Amino acid sequence: HVRSRRQRQMCIRDSLTGLVVISDGWTSVQNRPIVNALASLPTGSYFLEAIDTSGETKNAEFIARFVLKQINSFEPGLVVGVCMDGACTAAFPIIREEVPHVFTFICPTHSLDNFMKNVCSDKPTIRMKSVDREFDWGEDLFCRAIDRVWEVVKFIVYHQKALARYRQLAAELPPEKRPKGGMELVRYCETRFASNILMIMRFNNVQSILERLMIDDVYMAWLSKQPRETREKGIEVKRIIRDETIARDVSLCITVLEPALRLLRVTDGKEGAALGKVYGYMLQLDAFYREPIPGLSERVRRKIHAVFMARWEYFHVPVMTAAYRFEPEFCKRDLSSDEKKEVRDVLRQM
Repeated sequence: HVRSRRQRQMCIRDSLTGLVVISDGWTSVQNRPIVNALASLPTGSYFLEAIDTSGETKNAEFIARFVLKQINSFEPGLVVGVCMDGACTAAFPIIREEVPHVFTFICPTHSLDNFMKNVCSDKPTIRMKSVDREFDWGEDLFCRAIDRVWEVVKFIVYHQKALARYRQLAAELPPEKRPKGGMELVRYCETRFASNILMIMRFNNVQSILERLMIDDVYMAWLSKQPRETREKGIEVKRIIRDETIARDVSLCITVLEPALRLLRVTDGKEGAALGKVYGYMLQLDAFYREPIPGLSERVRRKIHAVFMARWEYFHVPVMTAAYRFEPEFCKRDLSSDEKKEVRDVLRQM
């Protein structure tokens, strides 16, 4: 612990780009409301502080004071940005008033996760309270595929014998035939970013193991002894696993959303995300959703692109454009007139 703390201090002290303070709230296993803070650099993200806010009024002033405490714990000028989710935007003006050189912006990870949640729903409309906009949706393509996969995963992981046999069959595979990325089934979880996408990706990867399970003598002997309701559910699970239409829907969902998931993992990973990279990868996603996607109707693609752009516009700030201009991976690209203006505005503020 001491060594990791010293390493953290050295990384922060030697940073050429400064750091971004990230703050978020969550509930502990003891049901306590916690607010934490991290320091994010291109080399990684480091824990700063977590406080129990039980009994506190977590308004804009309270959040701003907590973040300003983190900023003031560093050398003047070292903190260049503050990143929080959309619920904390009221604290941004208070922070900027005290430290005008610090840029404040909404968390790209939350926005990307909300984008994927939006297009994986089957609601008639997508309502974005944060930007007071509403989009026509009414598509169930991805929602249907996710629901079917969840039925399979639930049936197996919530029946001990079925899960044990699945794991045995997976362990019997020779190393060269094991799916990349792991074989353990992934469960949907509300509190985990993009868990529904991770679930169907794992389902797709372990399809051959699931098919073996459905015809396995040990599994079928167990199922035959279960109550009627469980047996009927087992039959439905088998149908889902073998359904080619569902398999195509799952594959299409992965094709459309895996690129967004990759960027989400960049912003939420162990390594700190550089704002220039985020902007560059968002440009790539914009180009991807602008063009026809095999298997996806143009009507649905246009809706997806509209939602994506609204989510991007919500968290974008000029400092991302400026950082992109100096990002080695992207700096050779010519900027548009609007992008050039954003870079000039950022440099003036700095």
